Amino acid sequence: MDESIKGLTQLAEREAATSTGDGIVIVDETAYYHFKNHRRFRTIKEIIIHHSWSKTIDSMARTLYNRGYGTHYAISRAGVIHHLTPVNRVVSHCVHHNEVAIGIDIIRGEGQEILQCQYDALNRLLDVLVRDHRIQNPQLHKSGIFYHRDLRPTECPGVIDDSKIHYCGGVKC
Repeated sequence: MDESIKGLTQLAEREAATSTGDGIVIVDETAYYHFKNHRRFRTIKEIIIHHSWSKTIDSMARTLYNRGYGTHYAISRAGVIHHLTPVNRVVSHCVHHNEVAIGIDIIRGEGQEILQCQYDALNRLLDVLVRDHRIQNPQLHKSGIFYHRDLRPTECPGVIDDSKIHYCGGVKC
């Protein structure tokens, strides 16, 4: 195993789950994943939603790492939020936005739809991040919260149902 990703283990073996007090449980895996070229940044202004065709957090993290990319959070098929990189660190996930953005990856598996439990987890995470980082006037696709494809020519995050995402139009829907 590559020393730079040493410590990657099966997610089922990890018991590092913590509660934020908001009814949201986040598995803190920042000690396990060390994405390349991450450095500290100052102010978070955006949240960018991505997807992964990988079937597991572990395979997604390996793929991102091997390509020189990273992410801050990932949401598993079971709707569990995994914190992979400290939010005060820059990781490469969207050109020209890395310095000011938090990346969230939704694990889909190839050809799979996003599950309701993943939408629920995403909305809880967005609520916490918008509040904690004081993201001003968050509106999906317009201000503060974007899909990757809103900012770069890509199909990421694939088919996603806007009606299931909070912050569509500046208010929680």
